[in-house]
Amino acid sequence: MAIVARVCFAPSCIRRMKISAFDGFSAYCGQYEIEETKGVIYHLADVARRPDVVGARVPHPYTFHDGLLTFSDKVTSEPGVESYSITWRKVATSASSFSNTALPSQAAVKQTPQPMGGESGSIRDRFIGTWELVSNEDRLTDGSTRPYPASGPHGKGYLVYTADGHMCAELMNPDRPAWKDPQNPSDAEKASAIDGFVAYCGRYEIDEANKVMYHYPEVAWSPNYVGTKRPRPYKFKGDLMTFSDKVTNEPGVESYSITWRKVVPSDGR
Repeated sequence: MAIVARVCFAPSCIRRMKISAFDGFSAYCGQYEIEETKGVIYHLADVARRPDVVGARVPHPYTFHDGLLTFSDKVTSEPGVESYSITWRKVATSASSFSNTALPSQAAVKQTPQPMGGESGSIRDRFIGTWELVSNEDRLTDGSTRPYPASGPHGKGYLVYTADGHMCAELMNPDRPAWKDPQNPSDAEKASAIDGFVAYCGRYEIDEANKVMYHYPEVAWSPNYVGTKRPRPYKFKGDLMTFSDKVTNEPGVESYSITWRKVVPSDGR
């Protein structure tokens, strides 16, 4: 019996893949606020998969129990759904344990970053924290440049490195068209939303000798990103950090450069 494998590159097939990726992934990033008296944390979405979520103040009532953090609340915007519950376990570091369940505004135990193999504390400490997108462009083989298509000319994004060895990156084109009906987006609107969005999270490692940061996506907007190893050659200049490298898998594109600025906490530390 012969088995014939077919690959479809027709626009209809590509659209179906985009819609599938959109439906199977959820992400947003931004600042947060905690209202301790009510037990609610608010997520302020600056970058999001859904255009209608950008700028939203999303409340999540929280509880802590046995080292777990749970968000749960009633649902009023989705017919047939009464409530939701999502539970998280804190990732342990060498300087903390799952019993440290305080949110950042509470009396949390101080976590001391521990260098990974081959990493000095000073370089790793420079990465740890939150970075905001400054610029993101491709250099083409004809010598011209263009904004990275997914984020566009006015791209917004965040890059976060934690002391426990995890990272998250999110990029968004803020010029994506708004949805006519946020509760019932069309297939075209879903495809447009995922075209203007990139996000993944996972572990990271630093090769200081070669000045390369490696990202290991475990969760990603694109299924093909999950389980890969993504090298990011880096350089620091003042409060800026730039990833840049050659591009070999995209015809007409010679290289990319993406620059981030470290976000300074309000207390100046």
